[in-house]
Amino acid sequence: MTKEHVYYLEQRGYIRPVKQRHGKVERNLYTTGQLELVKAIWSYRQGGLPPREAHQRALREQSRGQLTMWPEDSAGS
Repeated sequence: MTKEHVYYLEQRGYIRPVKQRHGKVERNLYTTGQLELVKAIWSYRQGGLPPREAHQRALREQSRGQLTMWPEDSAGS
């Protein structure tokens, strides 16, 4: 993946990094979750999906992963 691909995702609003200024240089800071999302989007894009659908599938994949973090017995509590 090139930085242009990451910039494209930013421009489309699929990811929103925190902007941090170091003198005259501005840097983008990404959370671990954003990096995982970018990896998933890239994987779907490599499979031939358009950016929008790749983003939607990556979000669903990410939300399923977050939901499985809860212990099963706490769901009814």
